[in-house]
Amino acid sequence: MSIGSELKAVYDLIRSIQRDVKDAALQRAISEVLAKLNDVLFQLGDQIRATLEFERENQRLRQGNAEMKQWDQDKEQHVLKHLSPGVYVYAAKDLPGAGGATENKGPYLCPNCYQQRKKAMLQLAVKGFDGSHYRCHSCGLEVVDSTDRVPSEILIAKVREPGCW
Repeated sequence: MSIGSELKAVYDLIRSIQRDVKDAALQRAISEVLAKLNDVLFQLGDQIRATLEFERENQRLRQGNAEMKQWDQDKEQHVLKHLSPGVYVYAAKDLPGAGGATENKGPYLCPNCYQQRKKAMLQLAVKGFDGSHYRCHSCGLEVVDSTDRVPSEILIAKVREPGCW
């Protein structure tokens, strides 16, 4: 039994005793005891509510802390990568054991969203003569990787194809 239910049982017991008492002075004394016991019950209820609220807040903070720790672990797996002048994105670090021979060409993460602790992939919108155009569907950021251009030979060959223009 909880302390609240124990106090309620005491309150009910005193109340039943009060009904059997005929002396007026004793009746008033019992009424005062019941009033004080009632105040204690209300205070106990307030304390229980405060404790439950504290426990909910504690749980929320623990969950937030766990999410921050997870984010810190995830963050260790990405590096800020320079694509072209003034253009930076986040990319996964090269995995150990890959021999360092692989150059990471994506997927890229949006730097705006990443700074807000969100992972939003930059998706290739178009690949053109000026480079690969990536777009973040979360915040709308558009970046151009000017190092990943369509070779001019392909563009010239495409223009010379029959039926092109």
